Parts: sequence; C-alpha cells; structure tokens
Amino acid sequence: MGFYLSKPQLQKRHSGPIDTATRDRKTYQQSCSGLSVFDSLYSTQSLMPVTHAHDPLAREKEDEHPTFPLLSFIWDPESPPEYPEDEDAIKFLPLERGFQWVSQLPGCRQSKHWGSTKKVTMQFLDEIHTSMKNSVSKLPEELQQRSDNIERAKKEQDLIETAVRSITHMMPDASAVRSGIIAQSMLIIFLHNDVVELDPSQAGHTVADEIMHLWRESTDGELQIPEATLQGGNFLHSFTKRVLEEDPISGKELLKGAYRWVVFTRGYKTIPPSTFESLRSYLDYRDIDIGNDLLLGQVAFACDVRFCEEDKAILKNLIRLWEDHISLVNDLYSFHKEYEKSKSGWLILNAIDVIRKTNGVSTFTAKKIAREIIFDLEIQFYKEFKRLLDHSLLNSCQEKLAKGIAKCMAGHVYYSVTNPRYSGPGTTVFNSTD
Repeated sequence: MGFYLSKPQLQKRHSGPIDTATRDRKTYQQSCSGLSVFDSLYSTQSLMPVTHAHDPLAREKEDEHPTFPLLSFIWDPESPPEYPEDEDAIKFLPLERGFQWVSQLPGCRQSKHWGSTKKVTMQFLDEIHTSMKNSVSKLPEELQQRSDNIERAKKEQDLIETAVRSITHMMPDASAVRSGIIAQSMLIIFLHNDVVELDPSQAGHTVADEIMHLWRESTDGELQIPEATLQGGNFLHSFTKRVLEEDPISGKELLKGAYRWVVFTRGYKTIPPSTFESLRSYLDYRDIDIGNDLLLGQVAFACDVRFCEEDKAILKNLIRLWEDHISLVNDLYSFHKEYEKSKSGWLILNAIDVIRKTNGVSTFTAKKIAREIIFDLEIQFYKEFKRLLDHSLLNSCQEKLAKGIAKCMAGHVYYSVTNPRYSGPGTTVFNSTD
C-alpha cells in the first residue's frame, strides 16, 4: 500500500525507528536494481524501460515486399517479346483497375483474341445442342429441352463466359485458333462437370464421355484414340480431329489431360463425406480434381511447346507449387458459392472448409490463412523458378513451358477475381465498359 500513498503520509508513516535488518535488506535490493530510495518509492508512476520490441509476423528480409524481377516479363510493357506468341497478349496491372488483389504478383496478361474465341465457343455450344437431340448423353439441367428460354440463356452465357475468360487470362499467348480450341475443350469439361457434380452417377453419360468412351491410356502413358472415332460425321469427333491436326503432339497431350480428368470424375460417386486430415492431404486430392494434367496440357498447347515426362520431372517442384496455388486461389474465391450449395445437401470440397475445420477457426480467419499460404507459394515459386534459371537447368523448351506456367498462375488470379460465378458479399459489379 505504501507505493500509493502521498509523500507527506509516507514520511509520517516511516518517521519512527526502522529495524536495522529490514533497512539493510532494502538498501541491498535497491543497490542491486540501480534505484535510489526515491526511485523505488515512485517507480509505479512510470512505465518500465524496454530494450526490445518484436513483430512475429514480420517476413524475412529477402521475402519482404518481393518484386519478382525474373517474372516481370509477364506484366512489364517494356519487357521485349521473347517468343512470337508474346504478340498475342496484352500486359496490364490489375491494381490500376481498382480491384482487390490477392497476390503479390503485380500483373498478368490477357489474350487479344477473346472476341473471336467467344464467337467460336458460342458456335460450338450451338452444335452441341443440335447433336444432343439424337443422343442419350446428359447436359446440365438448365440446357435440357424442358428448360425455359431464360434459364437456358443464362446458363449458356455462364458457361461461355467462364470458358472464354479462363483461356483469355490463363493461356494469354495462344494463337486465335488455339485459343478457340482450348476454350471449346473447357466448355466440354464444364458441361461434364455440371452434370456429375449434381449427380455423380451420371459420370459416363456426358458429352465428354460421348467423345472419349473408346479412348484408352496405355501402361506407358500413351493416349490411344481409335482411328474410327476420327472418321465419323459426328462433330464431337471432328473436334478431336481438329486438335490433332493443329498439333499431333501437344494436341494429344491436351486431350490426354482432359481424358485423365474425366476418368477421375467417374470416382466422384465414391467420395466419402468426411473431412480431410490436413490441408496437405486435401491439396494432394485437389491437385487431381482441379485437372492438373489438363491445365498443363492446355498451357503447353497454348505456348506451342512439346514436352515429355522428362520435362515434367525437371519442372516437378515448380508444377507442384503452381497446382497448389491454383487450388487455393480457386477455393478462396469459390467458397461462398460452394458453401451456399452445401446448405442444400451438396458435398463441399474446399480448402477454406478444410482449414476452418482442422484448425477450429472462423471462415474469415480460414480465408486469411489461405491468403498467406498463397503469398508464401508465390515466393516459393519464384525461388524455384530463379534456381532453375540461375543454374541453367532448363533447355529452351522447358524454360518456355515454365514461363507459360508462370503466366497461367498470374492470370488465374485475375480470372478468379473477375469471374461472375464467384459472386458473393464482397462483390463489386462493374458495367460492361469498365
């Protein structure tokens, strides 16, 4: 109590004799602390001096505000074209458009051919409608004959916009012809996905299945497409033929990636409604579910790169980081849509949900954790990219593919930020001229 008394009261209280042992003990304690008698009596009136202050969230110096100079070729308008395909893209900085940007990569590219790509994709969907009149293959409910015109038109627009936007930003260097082909392949994938996502038992009965039902992959990874499937008058089979005529090697890799993903989705009906034990176990699953072979095949086809398993092995670490980045960004932006669907009984497979449940945190905190992991993946990706270049570990083909992957990663963020399918509480709506 003495430390909180006024000075006169304190003097009065101690005006009597003090026990010698007590006085000596106090004097010793004060000498050890470096305080005078007066300081010891009034030390609680001021804050104790400090010598250190720590920020546990501070990044390492080399990771603070990364600028990624070796990746500036993606967005820097002053960076000279390296490949003929560079002329097919526009470089820009999304932050200059006022978007919230969940990435440390400041820019990306957009294909110049999005208009023609949209046109051929619309024509392709019309042909699918015509073909399906005499087919047992399933289309999404909104596109079936009993759907009303408004519902059908809305679904068609959604599918076309999603297919075209994904290619426009994730494979920006594709030629006009290849951009159209990739967008059409994505349309087939989306049509398949919308059917099996609603009813997994329909896997095996979609447009994609009609194209691929006779395809097989050999034990050595070779995609086998019977010649007879390329000769019929079915326009879906003629699509396969067009892909292979454009490039028999990288075109086949694109088709193999699509085939592997479609085969994988046939197991959707066996997915248990259980939680993943960790984010890593989820991402290992998600990297297949997101269509990693399909995306890699599309990137190579867009960049006009022919690659083999040896090339993939050299780029293994880079590809894994890219796949994780794609999965986390996709799940961060699609969570609201998936969560709303889960209220109607849909199985939710999303990294945000996994982080939320395995860590016992709120959805908002889970999203912040995902964002920080995305930032970390970008730093790791850059370090691996730099290591490969600094040590001259890549041939020209592998380097071109690595740069295509980097462009895809940056473009996927922009695609996710601006995808109408992901509308939620944080959505800002722009008019069509913005």
